[in-house]
Amino acid sequence: MVCGLILLSAWGQAVPVRAVDLSVDLGKRYQTIDGFGTCLMFWQPEPFLNPDWQRIYWDDLGCSVLRMDMVPFVLTPNHDGKLSETPIPMGADVDANIKKFDWKPVDVFGQVAQAAKIYGHDESKVIASVWSPPPWMKDRGATISKENGNAIHGSLKQVPDNLQQFARYLAAYLKGFQEHYGIPVYAVSIENELDTSDDYDSCSYEPDEYVATLKAVHRELQQDAIPTLLQGPECCSIGNSLSIWNLWRQTTYIDAVRKDPEAMKALDIYSIHAYPNDDTHSPASYVPSWLFYLDGKGLNPPNPDKTWIGTRHDGKRYWVTEAGGEKNDWCVEKDGRQIGALGLAINIHNALVYGQNSMYVYWQLSDGMSTATGNSLLNFLDTHSPKYCAAKHFFRYIRPGAVRVDIGPNEPDGLRASAFLQSKTHNLTIVLINPSNKELPLSINLPNLWKGSAFDTYLSTETARFTNQPPNKVDSSGKLGGTIPAYSVMTLVGQCLSEVPHG
Repeated sequence: MVCGLILLSAWGQAVPVRAVDLSVDLGKRYQTIDGFGTCLMFWQPEPFLNPDWQRIYWDDLGCSVLRMDMVPFVLTPNHDGKLSETPIPMGADVDANIKKFDWKPVDVFGQVAQAAKIYGHDESKVIASVWSPPPWMKDRGATISKENGNAIHGSLKQVPDNLQQFARYLAAYLKGFQEHYGIPVYAVSIENELDTSDDYDSCSYEPDEYVATLKAVHRELQQDAIPTLLQGPECCSIGNSLSIWNLWRQTTYIDAVRKDPEAMKALDIYSIHAYPNDDTHSPASYVPSWLFYLDGKGLNPPNPDKTWIGTRHDGKRYWVTEAGGEKNDWCVEKDGRQIGALGLAINIHNALVYGQNSMYVYWQLSDGMSTATGNSLLNFLDTHSPKYCAAKHFFRYIRPGAVRVDIGPNEPDGLRASAFLQSKTHNLTIVLINPSNKELPLSINLPNLWKGSAFDTYLSTETARFTNQPPNKVDSSGKLGGTIPAYSVMTLVGQCLSEVPHG
């Protein structure tokens, strides 16, 4: 069912019904934003090396993160990109190890990362994940696929010499990438979806194996003075309230890390993926999972004999490093649930507000298809694509370094609201999502610092995609007024007229 549409009323126009009252409180501050972005498919140069695509990625959409697949094809016996079981020993000299690498397999990542500087995005970050170590470092059913040549299945050999080899391999990979492209890797996960074994580059770990490998990598990075942070465990999905098995697996890895002080110190960031269980998921069903992840309450664990203590007090940041699954229409309802682009906006909102994530990375901006799929945002170069515009409401104007501040009350009349303060620019960005079938009049109470400011206003609906609306001025009482249409997302960006107080 495609949702209906109510047209936008002019901001500032008097409305005959009671407005939804929201208030921004700069004194209540939450996570600092690290950024938004996507991964790329390393095996195809197009459209990623197209200058128009790169401008869309960094400038129009406003991505501030690029996720890189640390493919094992950079290290092959004949530098031919074909994996084999022949070991390539990694010695104690990281610079000598770097000379054994061939950077062609990751050139698409390097060139797209370099393009960020064209648009002045000095705050952009490259993050990375290992899909598989080189084949000779694995056992337990590991093989090289005859169909695609990938290093599929298996696990990292858990013997000291091999752990050291893997750690040296990662250190050379990270330092070599920076030297070759002039771009540092901000953070790395030692394994993508470590709880699964697939027919593409993959490697599975048990919790104790993850801890041992994490420590070995951390020691090597410290020894080689490589500042790249470690993020993980990066399990398959946060899941939803109907199925929390993947989330439960994440908790087992985190508990194993917690029991080892060295591993706990080594892991800088908790990261996880955020896919639906099926195409009928409801964004609202993710809220209990995020709250359970943080506080250990609200869901019935699969194993009642194990108590899960939430992550809130572990002193680490939270990232969503891969997400996807929504339909590519603006507004799709199934059994009263939003599963289209509007649902994507709610999923991002939930991850930021309920999960307190400081990074949100979608799987792909483009995946080589002419139209956006469940796991990509863009229809080729069409910047009016529904999911692209939904993501843009967050990606473009919530910049790295912004702090999420309080805006409430929570979900009045179903309205989702989040607010972000950028102290360097004195900008306040507010993102509003109205998933209901009725237009909602609004009254947003702002601190006196914004009296007289004019907020730029951007709106997406079924027919209007990220359209620039007339600016809305804060009145003498410190309020923004107006309406938000049914089934819409709106972003408001205003600049404080005086110095913003620090929290």
